[in-house]
Amino acid sequence: MVEPRALMIKPGSVWLDAQGTQNPLYGERGIARYVGAHTRGLVDAGNGTVGAVCLDPELPLPESLAPLEASGVLRWRPGQTARIDETPRLYHVMSPVELPITENRIWPPVARRAGVRTAVTLYDLIPLVFRDKYLDPAPAVAAQYMARVGLIRAADHVFTISQWTAKDAIDHLGIPEERITVIDCGVSPALPALVSDPDEAAEILREAHPRIREGFLLYVGGDEWRKNLDGLLRAYARLSDALRAERQLVIVCSMRPHRIAELTARARSLGIDSGDLVLTGHVPDRELVALYRRCGLFVFPSLYEGAGLPVLEAMSCDAPVAASRAASIPEILGDDEATFDPRDEADIARCLEQSLSNPSLLESLRERSRIRAGIFTWERVAERTLAGYEKALARESRRRSGGRKRLAVVTPWPPQPSGVADHSYSLVKELSRLVEVDVISPREPGIEFDRSLEPDVGMWNEIEEAWLPGVRGYDRLLYVLGSSRFHTEIFRLLMNRPGAVLLHDVRMLGLYSHLSWDEQDPQWLRSKIVEMYGERIPPRERKRAFDEDVFVPYRIYMTHEIQANAETILMHSRFQQGVLREDAPAVAAPSAVVPHGIREAPPAARSERFRRTGPLVVSYGIVSTRIKRLDLVLEAFAAVCAAQPDAMLLIVGEVPPADRRAIRRIASRLGINEGVELFGRADRRSYWEILGAADLAVQLRTGVQGGEASGAVCDCIAARVPTIVSDIGWFSELPDDVVSPVPEDCSAEQLVAEMSSLLTDRGRRDAVRFAQDRYAEETSYPRVAELYAELLEL
Repeated sequence: MVEPRALMIKPGSVWLDAQGTQNPLYGERGIARYVGAHTRGLVDAGNGTVGAVCLDPELPLPESLAPLEASGVLRWRPGQTARIDETPRLYHVMSPVELPITENRIWPPVARRAGVRTAVTLYDLIPLVFRDKYLDPAPAVAAQYMARVGLIRAADHVFTISQWTAKDAIDHLGIPEERITVIDCGVSPALPALVSDPDEAAEILREAHPRIREGFLLYVGGDEWRKNLDGLLRAYARLSDALRAERQLVIVCSMRPHRIAELTARARSLGIDSGDLVLTGHVPDRELVALYRRCGLFVFPSLYEGAGLPVLEAMSCDAPVAASRAASIPEILGDDEATFDPRDEADIARCLEQSLSNPSLLESLRERSRIRAGIFTWERVAERTLAGYEKALARESRRRSGGRKRLAVVTPWPPQPSGVADHSYSLVKELSRLVEVDVISPREPGIEFDRSLEPDVGMWNEIEEAWLPGVRGYDRLLYVLGSSRFHTEIFRLLMNRPGAVLLHDVRMLGLYSHLSWDEQDPQWLRSKIVEMYGERIPPRERKRAFDEDVFVPYRIYMTHEIQANAETILMHSRFQQGVLREDAPAVAAPSAVVPHGIREAPPAARSERFRRTGPLVVSYGIVSTRIKRLDLVLEAFAAVCAAQPDAMLLIVGEVPPADRRAIRRIASRLGINEGVELFGRADRRSYWEILGAADLAVQLRTGVQGGEASGAVCDCIAARVPTIVSDIGWFSELPDDVVSPVPEDCSAEQLVAEMSSLLTDRGRRDAVRFAQDRYAEETSYPRVAELYAELLEL
């Protein structure tokens, strides 16, 4: 029977990025050693599967890959040398979190070509698990790291070096288990073969490290807080003077002089004699093997490891091992013998003393080392990796055969306090039934994305976005733009990568004001106005562009850059489409009008706190009294109260303090303070409970806002609440039997007449609700999503 691999992986179809072996800052660390050995193992075991091993031509060939020099697979950066007809089926980034290596070098153009799958090796998520130690103190490093995390999340397949790291990938990154292959670690027999026997090892140490006495304790690894060297020193200090004199502590670790002085002083303060502690610094491999072979016990006190390669290296040299019961380390050991809690110095000391005082236990630990080291081979790692390649390629071919296209929606997202975020959630939920959808949303400090649509919808942040279009292979990008602060990063992404745009607002001066604050240049906005409108806006007026007496008559819409970078523009009204045409640059994107969706209202829940003996009138989404005409609403409501004293006006939304005082002042003057309540921003349950209890909604606007669609009005329609709106912009395009339009400049008498009619005329109310049900069905989100898919050619 033919093996599946022979059918699925063609010769030369997998390319390996091995630049992790060349990192000039960390060339001697465990990951570089792992990448080198893993690469050699894949070339040896892959039967020609590996077509290229990609390196940086500006750095020397690493010693670990020297055996491949004559193999024909080594090549330099593929973005420079690959011909268009040289395209891998799968590009494997073997060390994605190499921050000194730029993103374009670690994931070059050849890897972004259509049809190329991406795999990555994940060693650990330590910076993310302990972000307070690694990421929060260094925002610039955090941004770089999170961009690499984006590549890991976006990859078609993820290889992890332990079960523990696989669990972290699932828990912290939300990567589905089926996209992960655990390949474990390996250790080459070439390492212990550097020193043939203990006698040779003793000779090497006498020459290179004469201070080291026989029977020493050995630590090999890095020097950072999670390696727990301080805990090791405290535990070692707990051993008896006699035992310390018999068992030196030897620490093999690359350290700067100040750190050596610090550790030496720390040992002295703990009562450890200077002769009992040896800090060797970095040592060559032959000396390292000699240390492994001659140590009385290898100790590894780490608090957290992706795998713990030094443990495996020590075991391959027959060293007895005592290690922490933390993270992935027990996977290598295979049992709990000679393990300890790394956060408990007394437990570490207990384990050391118990092991060192029991010769039969030490011999048992040596036998364990021989057995476990024999399991963890690079051949085994290579075979598991090749099996993972098969899974990645097979799964991708099944996905493509389904014919579903991929869409990325770049948008604000709940729980961001934005009506646009709520609209996008409802739209994406329905679009995900038609196409594969990822959401890319700018992060808000301290706010976690609503992930309730996962796994049907992928969630990403704007830092990760740099990887996504190429790695995920999107058929379309849709940017969702408004004029608030939640859209600044989305605008910047559009400027870098064109796509379709959904414009909720066409007066983008507010957006540019937020962008100007980020620029910290008072002239930036004025220069943008000149760039778009030339001398049509007089210099004096540019200085006060935010005054409605300026931006309304001079028609300062600020859509030129958006229209120039968009592939197509969708909006919710013909009014907005007309604005875009008026404001269009020389070359502008085509546009189309698509209805604002109507959500399905949840079943009405009886809430006594919102029930009134008289009618309940509501007004949602407050920005300011001027824009929402609340002075007029209050005056009209006072007349309603004269006829129906038990009436209540509930104003729902965030009202700025000045407007709150104005509302109270007007209500007091009109004598309706008892009948007016400022509710504030409602949670989801209260929001729909209020609508369920409302008898009438009044949602007025002025032309200053540009006539954008109102999610609150749509929800009033969904909840079958008769609604009075201003006859402008998007509102004017709603059917007259669905809402009740009044002129923008309507008088209090006109508004009173309309409110009274809708509150008292039962026949009219029933007719309005019938029309609302029809309109809600016609413009439901499932139907609107189908229109989006058609307009975006999905």
